[in-house]
Amino acid sequence: MFLSVPGDMDGDGVPDVYVSDWRNNAKGPSTGRVYVHSGADGRRIFTLTGETAGEGFGTSPSVAGDVDGDGRPDLIVGAWQYSGGAKGAGRAYLYSGKSGRLLKTYTSRIAGDAFGFDAVSLGDLDGDGTIDLLITAAWSGVHGEHSGRIFIISSGIDRHAAPPR
Repeated sequence: MFLSVPGDMDGDGVPDVYVSDWRNNAKGPSTGRVYVHSGADGRRIFTLTGETAGEGFGTSPSVAGDVDGDGRPDLIVGAWQYSGGAKGAGRAYLYSGKSGRLLKTYTSRIAGDAFGFDAVSLGDLDGDGTIDLLITAAWSGVHGEHSGRIFIISSGIDRHAAPPR
């Protein structure tokens, strides 16, 4: 579904490649899966999989920048149909680009919102030392049927603190 170049995730000096498949059936229909491949030699660096069937994990370019301050770009992966908060509400997952470890989740509780349809970094907009993220709710009906909404959310992770291990 999506292809992006989030930066050098494996530290070899060559930008790496992100690809997504939100309809992947790893844990049931449309669970979703994303892959990160080395830009130098094509080897797979890591694979990330959605949590539940039907969540549609991997519906954005997912470029987050270096959220955790470890010198490697991270990923903000949308799951536009995640239903843990409400049916079709959506979720976004923030992952370490260095290790693939889950750093944080952002979950909508509004049915049909499709939160996480797009998710990317905006950098540190307010100068507070944390990366701010743009996450859309593509089908939100809060302001009329499928009118959509955008959210600018602080990652809540201080880039200048010691990086997680």
